[in-house]
Amino acid sequence: MDQVAKDFDLTETAVLERVKQAGRDTETRSDGGLTSTERQELTELRRGNRRLREDRGGPQAGRGFLRGKETRWPSTHSSRRRRRQSSASALAAC
Repeated sequence: MDQVAKDFDLTETAVLERVKQAGRDTETRSDGGLTSTERQELTELRRGNRRLREDRGGPQAGRGFLRGKETRWPSTHSSRRRRRQSSASALAAC
């Protein structure tokens, strides 16, 4: 292993990982890792999901569409303002 790493100017770890991957690809190794084909498919699926999220404007953008209405999240500033107003009115009532 050491000589192969030196011949190809790689680290021993890189050579070991390539040997493991070759075993997965030829189905002689079953350590739970993905084959190169599965890894490529997963990469493409993740890339497609990222594109869809970007096209929709983020992970939350599709929720309102599915419910038939737009989703609006309250800002933290307005909720803080409401709390201050309600506590001030409670003090004034005393």
